[in-house]
Amino acid sequence: MRRSKHPVLWSLAWAGLFVFLLLNLPGLLVGGQTSLTREEASQRAAHFLSEQGISVTGKIETVLYTGDPDMEAYLKRHGLMESFERNLQRSRPLAYWEVSFFEPDGAFYAVSIDEVSGRVLGYQLKGTRKQEKPLLNEREALEVAQGELLRRNVDPGELELVTQVPEIPEKGEDGTRPFDYRYRWLNTVWDVGKSSYAYVVEITDNRVTGFRTEFAVPGEDLDWLEQQRSFGLLLTGISLLGMLLLVILSLVVAFVYPKREVDWQRGLMIGILLLGITLLTNLNEWPVFLANLSSYSDFSQELILWGTAFSVTGIAVLSSVSTYATTVAGAVLQRNLWPGKWLRWGDADWPERIRAAVFRGYLLAFVWLGVQGIFYWVSERYFGVWEESDFTMTPWNFLVPGLFPLLAWIAGIGEEITFRLLGIGLVKRYLRSTFLALLLPAMVWALGHSLYPVHPFYTRFIELTLLGMLIGWCFLRYDLETVIFAHVIFDTVLMCLPLLFGGTWSDQLLAIGWLILPATIGRYARWLQPGSIRLSGT
Repeated sequence: MRRSKHPVLWSLAWAGLFVFLLLNLPGLLVGGQTSLTREEASQRAAHFLSEQGISVTGKIETVLYTGDPDMEAYLKRHGLMESFERNLQRSRPLAYWEVSFFEPDGAFYAVSIDEVSGRVLGYQLKGTRKQEKPLLNEREALEVAQGELLRRNVDPGELELVTQVPEIPEKGEDGTRPFDYRYRWLNTVWDVGKSSYAYVVEITDNRVTGFRTEFAVPGEDLDWLEQQRSFGLLLTGISLLGMLLLVILSLVVAFVYPKREVDWQRGLMIGILLLGITLLTNLNEWPVFLANLSSYSDFSQELILWGTAFSVTGIAVLSSVSTYATTVAGAVLQRNLWPGKWLRWGDADWPERIRAAVFRGYLLAFVWLGVQGIFYWVSERYFGVWEESDFTMTPWNFLVPGLFPLLAWIAGIGEEITFRLLGIGLVKRYLRSTFLALLLPAMVWALGHSLYPVHPFYTRFIELTLLGMLIGWCFLRYDLETVIFAHVIFDTVLMCLPLLFGGTWSDQLLAIGWLILPATIGRYARWLQPGSIRLSGT
């Protein structure tokens, strides 16, 4: 397909790509995601523990990229990031590596590592002690704690002891305490809005077993942030109800229409494909699952792992079955409303359709990226919109970061079938309004993204409702295959950026592979068909 056939789309695509790079590339070139790799963070944590006389051999290890979203939210909400940067030399960064080593139902050791310098920011050493009575008195414990601050190059002249009487925890069921004493100091020279910065030291027996720093933000900001998250959760729940309604209606459509019009095999391969991708993605989140084990010391670790495995598998199966149902019903609707909007895998024209869809998909993805970039540029400057880091959606917390863009295929295939093929078809079929057919499914789709950490909470709803209507128009203008590839490419670009600018060479190679995968599928689409169809040409 030659460029001259789509001059307007080409122009919009180039403009969208230019806007996207203009708004995003400078920030990526400055830093990237991390300077210290996950493996390097693990090595530094293990070395630190060995200096404390602790061997990590045989222990379960997890390495997560995490941080302090509440403090980041406070800084961005009040425009205090520059003030924080000026004070950063006497504090810790907002994001860091958290390396944990633990034994099921036993010892737990965690070390926080600076993502840039590699220095130890804090640690917690929880052994399997059975000592019931502290070995040190309060004065001796305070001296040990003060000595740890000096070793951490903390200036005593900047500190105010908050806990004149040390915190002493209650005994657990086994008759022991997690630590004997805890002391807290406030940094008196910290001057970033109304936030505070404190040092916490824990003493067990005659040694320091815990050192960390804490940011604290005003209570009203925490309340506001919690309210934003609650609203986001509520809107997500409404979206789930809307999706459930779509699935139910898809089953109604499948059984109401004449049997000769319903092809129960149409979405079977798609359902199986999505199930496999979803299970592989869940397996890739194994580090997060392992990290959660350390939070359930009162339960069987093996039972928790099996429970987690069954639950994520069950969710994957339900998701795939629902997509299968919406595919079957959506195929019936498109056959009656827009014949030819979605070709069968075995159709002779299918390879050419896929090649054209991939071509348009790249162009549309660039357009959408530009539209999204303009939306946030305007909303951040004129409407006070801001975004906090989402550590649950960073590739560095995946077992293989380079497989992170698999999520793009789950979203691109499942969401376009559910909200465009089925959603638009249902509204158009029964309400007879093209505008409502574009609006209502886009709204349900947008509500499902309300838990993304963009504030105010309704920002993503507005953004994705507008974008969803644009995607719906593209579906009606072109076909289902085009919007699927455009959605996949759109998400793939966003997910590959941290891999390209902050990953290892293997992450970068995988990112390039993901970016050219749609083009490869389009180029060799003929070879994806069954051999009998390929040879017959029919």
